[in-house]
Amino acid sequence: MSKDTAKSSSGTDAVITSPMVDVRATSLFHALSEIEQFSAAELRTDLPEGVVPLLPKFSFMDVGFKNGAVTTAVTFFLAPFSMAAIEHLIPVFGNSNPSLLDKLFVYAFASAPAWAMAMLIAFISMKTYRGRITKTLINNLLFSYATAKISVSIFLMAIGYFIYSRVFTADLISNSMTALKTVVEFISASLNNNPTYSDKIYYFLLDFRKIIIKAVNFAALLHVGTAVMLLISHIIGVQKTIQIELLRKEWE
Repeated sequence: MSKDTAKSSSGTDAVITSPMVDVRATSLFHALSEIEQFSAAELRTDLPEGVVPLLPKFSFMDVGFKNGAVTTAVTFFLAPFSMAAIEHLIPVFGNSNPSLLDKLFVYAFASAPAWAMAMLIAFISMKTYRGRITKTLINNLLFSYATAKISVSIFLMAIGYFIYSRVFTADLISNSMTALKTVVEFISASLNNNPTYSDKIYYFLLDFRKIIIKAVNFAALLHVGTAVMLLISHIIGVQKTIQIELLRKEWE
């Protein structure tokens, strides 16, 4: 908060007080931008205590947790379809037998949201000088983001195993196809005179069920990897701050 002195119309000094800037994080990019600004400011001067009140500090935790939860959920949602493409159940670019390049594209597509956001946070974390205020803000954002990844991954992994073992079972598929067999065969026979179309659906569902475990394991390992990357970036950022402090002491 700054104060400027100016002359009023009566000739007396008037104090003009600028309003306090609201630093509450509204999005991930806004939070990272605020962290960079505070880092640059604290690198040059000591900011007074209370510049960032309690509520804005918690807003960084809120943004970090929400973004971590969303990217984790998106990855778990895409993972079964990615595994289905790799296991030749779903064609990739019209090819039911994907090449190595096609498989790499599928993995990249499934993991892109998680890696992109984590790499952005890691990049800012590595190059950020951690003063007293910046340290609090970046810790709130980074650790809440990583916590969301781990906790949501465990939760969704448990749901995946539950669906595999208790909901989407072979018996349920068999019973469902038996109930729908008459309708499915009638439709398929009307379209192409192929009454065995229901069998194809049955075996497709059985094969799709088998990849559920692979999918949730892939997604969980992906988010553990991104969490480890964030931890490494945090350590690098802390070491960089220590080196800057040591250089300052040598020049004093």
